[in-house]
Amino acid sequence: MAHCVHLNQDELTLCAQRGSGIAHCPLSNFLLTVGDFPLRRAQAAGVRVGLGTDVAAGCSPSMLMACRHAVTMSKVLSRIEGFESTEVDFKLAFWTATLGGAAVIGLEDHLGSFGLGKQFDALLVSSAPGVYDIFPETEAGPSSLKTDFERFVNLGDDRNVRQVYVRGRLVHTAP
Repeated sequence: MAHCVHLNQDELTLCAQRGSGIAHCPLSNFLLTVGDFPLRRAQAAGVRVGLGTDVAAGCSPSMLMACRHAVTMSKVLSRIEGFESTEVDFKLAFWTATLGGAAVIGLEDHLGSFGLGKQFDALLVSSAPGVYDIFPETEAGPSSLKTDFERFVNLGDDRNVRQVYVRGRLVHTAP
């Protein structure tokens, strides 16, 4: 299912019981002003949720942008009276875009994360300066993997991608 911005708690519970999956398209929901999807509440109810871009009512097919929009919209929802703690950080947004999306289509045992026996779909990402600002004077040494990952999710784009692997095959190398 997509959007599901008008589901109450009983309906979320029913979705979880029936094994339904939901494509959460945060920017589309915002631009269409049809409602807000409570991502954290749905996940807490056991509903399988992945991120979508819904470019018919959005502006980008980028899953990184969908991650950013999920974080932003969760902050908006957390400030609306009546919503419990709904904030989503970059890690949960990325998880929802990858393994969450795989679960929605029933393929979580085959893709969506790095695991033994899963197909290897991956990006080799450069965290070198140039695409986004890095301020070495603010860091006490080399950046951590967590910091580089957070920068990529929050600021990166295709210019950071050096290689793309699909099912273990190198399918693209940046010039």
